[in-house]
Amino acid sequence: MSAIATNGKIPAGGSYYMIARSLGPAFGGAVGILYYFGLTSAVAMYILGAVEIFIEATGFDMVVY
Repeated sequence: MSAIATNGKIPAGGSYYMIARSLGPAFGGAVGILYYFGLTSAVAMYILGAVEIFIEATGFDMVVY
């Protein structure tokens, strides 16, 4: 893996690219799927946190009767 990292610029894909190239497509695909789900849930948490801060800062209250 160090040979891939030191041979110049890493193409698009970053850590996923290095894992897929060094450990093979089967393991790289499994890591890629887990990486995708992790990023998807992280984005959801970032959005919820931003909305929560916005609601706290503006005093917006959504009451449903």
